[in-house]
Amino acid sequence: MSFTKAGINLTGLNNITTLNVSVSTTPANILADITAILHSSTGMYINAIIYVGMLVMFFWTLSETSPFAIFRYSYLRALLLSVCLVNLISITQIEIGFGSSFRLVAILVLVNALLSLMVLGLDNSQ
Repeated sequence: MSFTKAGINLTGLNNITTLNVSVSTTPANILADITAILHSSTGMYINAIIYVGMLVMFFWTLSETSPFAIFRYSYLRALLLSVCLVNLISITQIEIGFGSSFRLVAILVLVNALLSLMVLGLDNSQ
């Protein structure tokens, strides 16, 4: 069974409008456009995903079960150092204008303070 003729109705393609894309040519404008689109479409969730990813990566690198075997901090101290690093990065992002929401930075500062108290209270009592 062979098909000798297969007809396709292409009359619906007559009403296609052209795509107008304006692309910035300088790196500063490209970065500004990317951050504006990310923040307008996802709000602060993209920054939260980035911060959590960095937190997991730093914690995995600094903890005592790290395959790198350089640092070997306890889990609580590794978590505190990870939150400190992510906190510094988030504050820097707010300063240079990459992030627009200070809410995540404030949450990280509070978590940093709570973890500092826990390290002082739990790890140093041994």
